[in-house]
Amino acid sequence: MTEQSASVSPNRWPIPATAVSMLFVIAGAILAFIALTADYFTASEDQSFGLGQIVMLLAGVGAIAAGYATDVMTGRRALTDVARLGIVIFELALLGLALKTYEIENRAFNELVFPIVALGFIVNDQLPSSLRLPFFFTLSVATIVAVLGVANPVACAWLIGLALGLFAICELPIRIIWRVALMIAAGLVLAAMRVGWLGNEAIASILPILGSMFIFRAAIYLYDVANGKGPKGLWQRLSYFFLLPNVVFPFFPVVDFTTFGRTYYNQDAIRIYQRGADWILRGTLHLLVYRFVYLHVVMAPEDVHSALNLLQFIAANFALYFRISGLFHLIIGMLLLFGFNLPETHTRFYFTSSFVDFWRRTNIYWKDFMQKMVFNPSYTQLKHWGITHQTSITISMLAVFAGTWALHSYQWFWLRGSVLFTLPDAMFWAILGVLLVGQTLWESKPRPSPRVSVLSGTTLHVARTVCSMLTICILWSLWTSNSVADWAAMWAASGLTPALASPAAATPAQWAATIVTILAVSAATAVTANILLPAAPAGVKPKSLAKTKAPTPWATIAGAGAAALLLAQTSIVQGALTADLRDIVRDMSSARLNARDQAMLTQGYYENLTDVNHFNTRLWEIYMQRPRATGEIRDMAAVRLRPDYMEYEFIPGATASFNGVTYTINRWGMRDRDTPQAKPPGTYRIALMGASRSVGWGVEYDQGFEPRLETLLNANPPSTGTHYEVLNFSVDGYVPVQRLIALDEHAWQFQPDAVIFEAGPPDASVGRFAHMAQMGRTSPYPEINAIIAAAGVTSGMEREEIERRLEPHRYELLGHIYDRFVAACRQHGITPIWLYIPEVTGDDESRTERFIQVEAMARRSGFAILDFSRVFADQSVDAVRIGSWDNHPNARGHAILAEQIYARLTAPGAALLQRQP
Repeated sequence: MTEQSASVSPNRWPIPATAVSMLFVIAGAILAFIALTADYFTASEDQSFGLGQIVMLLAGVGAIAAGYATDVMTGRRALTDVARLGIVIFELALLGLALKTYEIENRAFNELVFPIVALGFIVNDQLPSSLRLPFFFTLSVATIVAVLGVANPVACAWLIGLALGLFAICELPIRIIWRVALMIAAGLVLAAMRVGWLGNEAIASILPILGSMFIFRAAIYLYDVANGKGPKGLWQRLSYFFLLPNVVFPFFPVVDFTTFGRTYYNQDAIRIYQRGADWILRGTLHLLVYRFVYLHVVMAPEDVHSALNLLQFIAANFALYFRISGLFHLIIGMLLLFGFNLPETHTRFYFTSSFVDFWRRTNIYWKDFMQKMVFNPSYTQLKHWGITHQTSITISMLAVFAGTWALHSYQWFWLRGSVLFTLPDAMFWAILGVLLVGQTLWESKPRPSPRVSVLSGTTLHVARTVCSMLTICILWSLWTSNSVADWAAMWAASGLTPALASPAAATPAQWAATIVTILAVSAATAVTANILLPAAPAGVKPKSLAKTKAPTPWATIAGAGAAALLLAQTSIVQGALTADLRDIVRDMSSARLNARDQAMLTQGYYENLTDVNHFNTRLWEIYMQRPRATGEIRDMAAVRLRPDYMEYEFIPGATASFNGVTYTINRWGMRDRDTPQAKPPGTYRIALMGASRSVGWGVEYDQGFEPRLETLLNANPPSTGTHYEVLNFSVDGYVPVQRLIALDEHAWQFQPDAVIFEAGPPDASVGRFAHMAQMGRTSPYPEINAIIAAAGVTSGMEREEIERRLEPHRYELLGHIYDRFVAACRQHGITPIWLYIPEVTGDDESRTERFIQVEAMARRSGFAILDFSRVFADQSVDAVRIGSWDNHPNARGHAILAEQIYARLTAPGAALLQRQP
């Protein structure tokens, strides 16, 4: 059936009545859009609907209903078709509410883009066929304007202008070879802009999206046009590049141009719409599976200490791929709502039973792209040169995997602005390619008799699936490792390959365990390659993957699934759960980093991390969103390196621009106003020993909480006739041991009357200790060096191995630092104050094991406690942090901190700012 199946009889359409119903629906969609997005455009922190929004939404729904009622009364549509369409609309309403409730992706998507998609779908359905493609293109451009135009109209104009310019090059009435040459030239200019050699910040900010729109689609488009394939109409060609969800999903499936045109409304319209709703639900569920695994199951490599740990690590690491599967289903599901009846992007990849099967099931669009653009041309050319059939296939398949490796790095460049070439990355694609080619060659060999397996039926299939998934997961763990050495060290630490840790010193038992493991993995690989436990007799082709059947006309899977997700977040359902289950269900309703990635994000501002380099982690996407100007603190012009445990410090008297703000360093090496070293009479000095939050990362100096706190203390002094100074000895990235060294080296010279130690989530991390140990530097504190030596750490070890050895001692290390810090303050007659400042994530850090442990240690050591772990609990996260890529407080967050710290320091009975004898 075609799209017109939704109508009873085109000849009975009364033109005036059609216009009336369309006007009703369009007006209703506009009213509903205003009501649904009012909070987004006004940046309102109150997410509840006001009375005006409710009235406007009801009016919009009523107008849409009136439009469809007009259709039924005038005979334009049958009542059953309108009812079927109404079910899809209702499902989309529930899905939209679920997306917002569970914070699927970013706020721009669930509060702006999805309402545009859902309401645009309704309008699109009302329009005649001739207007649908122009409407889709116009709506896509309008979505770009809505997402980017308000916040950055210059960047928005650049994106639309450059995209239209590239499209114009593709459409020039000249030979394809010249169009390709012009596109390559344009790409080189844009690449120079991507790395910062040309252009400005506005252009740099939109290049990931522009690259997503053109890096692969332009190649497919020109290839198909050269071969006379694909749609010929201007609007469909424009729509192919301006795919509506692309503005909020830079990591986008590689949509084929010919398929894009061929599948447009090639089935009953409402069946296509229903399929789109079902895929949106499927994508949402995949993203929630990913979120559960990411928050509660995934492990850090340094936490692997047993075989069970390793199994959990490799299984959970591969399960993170549900994020890509979920995003792709979500994206294609939205395109289906506009009649683009595109095929599946993934087909039950978690039930793969061989290397060939894995390649056919996972990211099908990429497989089809490489077959079209690499395999087919290579095979044809090789055959033309007289190469044999089997050799041509082998070479072409190897070219596909070499191209996949190179093109992933190419895609990485446009999304991140840097080139990704690592040994694990190259090894993953090389090994997978060789294994897949090997399986293909093995299965192509003629055999005298059918192969017989000792297993049959379901048992055989389960055994092959388990072996295949185990092999794929092991390969995946290699791909996502920082280095091959780190990967091998993790296996050695698990106890499965202990001889790899130190081959020369390995015992016979350790060699036996290592050999058994290698043989077991080899056997699983042989099963996956169809050598052991073969799936089919020789010469029998594997059954092709069947397309998903179209849903029944009255399918309500999407609606039922969305309703179940919404019910799970109600107090009635959660009240029936145990405390642990309730916490898990609540965790599923918020998009956040897990503990390890949160620590890595914080460290990543100061350390050149190399493991944020794969497409299956939330942290990778956070880094991708960071502005190009964001750099590492040690690269700033106002910082100099030191050859000791401090590693770096501010340069006295220096001034530098860093991450969009100015760092002015006084003559004493502090980001603070200038002050004499000798304390003036009648002055009460507070030494602030901290890191980035105390320095004022991402905000101008006078917007930080430190100068604001000083102003508040002098405006309403706790002690009459006293002048207060807050001296900021903090440096971005300083961990507790560096703050202790700074106290000993600098702070005492200024005769402080109180000392504040800024504590935070990264304080118990062993990352800096591992970094120093790897560099061969020793701490100035003997007890710290003793712990590191007792852990068996040497400077020649890999970073992850050092962290694995130090991890059990992280609280012991921090405890010694706290004890020394407090003892030093007591010797100077000062009360040390422990000030905990959280990251702006919306999480309740006071409930985490990390906070509970660290806070208990601070109390035991003798700190006076100022716990601000919930200081931002009543605030909208986006209103008080720098951005989704940066959980430091912004100017408003610092203002809240200053007011709250002042209130606690001067509270009656606090006695924190009293002069010590």
